[in-house]
Amino acid sequence: MKKTLVILLSLIMMMLLFTGCKKSEPKVEEVVDIHANMAQSPLTGEWIDEELAAKRPVAIMINNIIDAQPMSGISKADIIYEAPVEYNISRCLAIFQDYSDLEKIGSVRSCRLHYPLIASEYDAIYVHFGASNIGEAFLSRGTVDHLDGMVDGGVFYRASDRKAPHNAFTSSDGIDKGIENKKYETTLESDFENPLKFNEDDEKEIELTDGEEALRVDTNFPHSKPYFEYNTETKLYDRYQFNAAHVDADNDKQLTFKNLIVQDCDWYMADEQHKHITTTGNGTGKYYTNGKSVNITWSKESDLGRTSFHYEDGSELILNQGKTFISIEIKNW
Repeated sequence: MKKTLVILLSLIMMMLLFTGCKKSEPKVEEVVDIHANMAQSPLTGEWIDEELAAKRPVAIMINNIIDAQPMSGISKADIIYEAPVEYNISRCLAIFQDYSDLEKIGSVRSCRLHYPLIASEYDAIYVHFGASNIGEAFLSRGTVDHLDGMVDGGVFYRASDRKAPHNAFTSSDGIDKGIENKKYETTLESDFENPLKFNEDDEKEIELTDGEEALRVDTNFPHSKPYFEYNTETKLYDRYQFNAAHVDADNDKQLTFKNLIVQDCDWYMADEQHKHITTTGNGTGKYYTNGKSVNITWSKESDLGRTSFHYEDGSELILNQGKTFISIEIKNW
């Protein structure tokens, strides 16, 4: 009995000794995917819900004369273009990835041909109220999906605080109703290629180290006299026009942008009244971000092609993640 007890105690001691000497297994750290169920927005490069990133954007024709200020819903746009029309005035094309929960967007004005050509680059549904002759002729081909206040009932409404023609507005519900009525596709094609390319590194911004200082940027629009001031705290450009901050009437927020692009273009008179800006071919421009600027070039092979932006050395222009304002400028207004 004693012998058996001694043997058992010896075995227990050996097991304890073995267990104490055994090396602990290394702890495997769990890898967390911070971008799970997300994708980079084709309009800003920022990480958003993957279903939203796959949604076709809308591009809305925004009135930009003094009688139409302030604009509504504009601060939610991801990309804004400003381009000339006639009589020294400009209009804006506001492109939205997410236009939900907006009761008032606009005011909305009529199409000029260069705007749906821009909208087509983003596969956006173009929203407008009427059109010039050549604009109407182009849209009638059905090449660009669009909603027109002249014919698409329920998409637009007239506000009581403005005089016509500056009181036509649309809304999230109105746009969705128009898209449903027209049976337009609402998802981008899987092989869709966005004209703007964004920095993929979330942690490291692009710095134009060899660029010129650009703390104030004036753009060439005689009527609205717009300019941008660089905010060193937010690292964004604040927009001004008509000698005041450019704000959204719905939330009183000033428009701000991470990227500014100036694209120099030619033009011709499409008819007795209307300018057409030629966004095909090639040209020069400037890119602004983080308080500095560099010269760039652009090219576009056809009306329904996509604009390609490059640095002067020929490499592709890469933008910082965030909102972009593109100023299409012409000489000899």
